Amino acid sequence: MADTYLNPGGWLGAWLDFAGANKEVPREYTLALGVGLLGAFLAGGERYTIATGVSPIALTPRVSSILVGESSSGKGLAFQWGMELLDKVNDVMPDDRLLESLSDASTPEFLVNSLATNSWKLFIADEAVIALGCQREYNRNFAENLTSLLDEKQRFAFNFLKRQDLIRRPLLTFLAGSNEVWLGRLLSPELAIGGFPGRFMWWFAPPPTEIEDELPTRSEKEWEEIVAFFKSRAQLQAALSVAKGCAITPAVERYRAWRREHITQERERKRTYGEDDRLGSWRDRWPMWLLRLAMVSAASHGRVQLHLDDIEWGLSALETNAGPYATALGQLEMVGRPDRRDAIKRAIVAIGGVVKATQLLQSKAVRVHFRSAEALTLELNEMVAAGEVRRTVAPNKDFNYILVG
Repeated sequence: MADTYLNPGGWLGAWLDFAGANKEVPREYTLALGVGLLGAFLAGGERYTIATGVSPIALTPRVSSILVGESSSGKGLAFQWGMELLDKVNDVMPDDRLLESLSDASTPEFLVNSLATNSWKLFIADEAVIALGCQREYNRNFAENLTSLLDEKQRFAFNFLKRQDLIRRPLLTFLAGSNEVWLGRLLSPELAIGGFPGRFMWWFAPPPTEIEDELPTRSEKEWEEIVAFFKSRAQLQAALSVAKGCAITPAVERYRAWRREHITQERERKRTYGEDDRLGSWRDRWPMWLLRLAMVSAASHGRVQLHLDDIEWGLSALETNAGPYATALGQLEMVGRPDRRDAIKRAIVAIGGVVKATQLLQSKAVRVHFRSAEALTLELNEMVAAGEVRRTVAPNKDFNYILVG
């Protein structure tokens, strides 16, 4: 599966060979930026109706993405390559096809106001946590609004103070990075269980092991060959004029079979994990992500219809990143997060002021933050050390926790 994933062929394969020569940038990140940017440019056209034999699905090939890896893993260099590609493609585009990029320092209000003027935009940021303002009270709801904004909507209304901005057919693509420590701040338990992660394709890569004495550069001629693919708007739109009928092609058969199996597996997993299903937000949307990735693959090959190879490549991308994504959600067990401690404090008051850890775990507001009694006990120990709660020993040798102040 990994062999398929990093050998997409077509324009994406050429892009990997072109930008992937830098050994300090994992090929996974180079691929992610290529997919995100190609999909963003394609999204400036119409929505493409995909007939899968299940039901016609109207999608844009936007692949909003978050690249995850430790610091110095090459994410920053990958974004530099991506921004250079964006600039060079815009240089050859007609004025009505320029893809404007927004700064990661944009406020939510600026972003929405800009989209209300022209809804086809690219938001690109090295650090998702900083860009979304997850640590600032002012921007607390930005991620929640973005959850809705990245959907396939005909319109999006954003209310701010006494003003309402209306965005018609939002076509925003969001590309950002996050290291694994900050991922726990980006994905609060509420966002992880909610719809936010499902609006992104998540890309992971091992840290690079080689060091370049001299970073490779590319000539203008080499750049021209990469950028030439984008010059014809007609070519790009034709590449995604997928079949509007219900012809049963090998690609449709593969998608149908996989979708049936995937939905069955997800239903079983939800029965196991119940309310604390942290993988569900992303995995529930895999059928949509598979079609989006397959659309980008088809465009990369200049195809006029989804082929079986496009479906297989999309599956390889999803399945390769599924394991690291599940592991990364363990960051949500980190202690010291204000939202987790606030939930504990509210539960202590609601229960009566003196509680046991087992009682706290029965509170839905607390349970959403902790997957085990051990994780909750670790957080309580930290709160005792910080003087936020007091611990006493009950007659049955169990611990009681009392809120301080």
